[in-house]
Amino acid sequence: TSEFIIRLPAAIYGVLSILVIFFVGKEMYGEKEGLICSFLLAICPKALYFSQEARMYSLFLLLSLLSLFIFHRINKSCNTWKYWVLLTIVNAAIIYTHYFGFFVLLIEGMYLGGNLIRLIRSGPETAFLRQKMNLFLYFCVSCLSALALFLPWYSIFYYQVSANRFFL
Repeated sequence: TSEFIIRLPAAIYGVLSILVIFFVGKEMYGEKEGLICSFLLAICPKALYFSQEARMYSLFLLLSLLSLFIFHRINKSCNTWKYWVLLTIVNAAIIYTHYFGFFVLLIEGMYLGGNLIRLIRSGPETAFLRQKMNLFLYFCVSCLSALALFLPWYSIFYYQVSANRFFL
């Protein structure tokens, strides 16, 4: 019941976000860039503020970075079912954490869709184009699965709101 215990999860999520952004930067660009990313996040005033507040924003940051890391791994070379399941679970957790989590899914889908359109316009169908089309299809299935995992919460919320309107 103390203030320290209430704020502790947000602080832990903030520290884990620094670690995850290091791995995101290392995966995308290199170890030096990963260290720079983690340093910049560690001194970012908003990230520090959200890590001290007893709200969901530091968890949202952590889950968004995890989703980006897994998404980049899948897009790069690790297109295995384990990563897809992990991406689905993390994306469902993002949506449960904050409704802006839908934007994370939208941005990832726009990235894949834009790459797919660019490849289609570039020339004849190749094995690489088919691979990217399958990647986009798997991503759509992953997003629909994440939305299906979110559906029970939405139905309970909708039922409560409609029930309250009836009694008002």
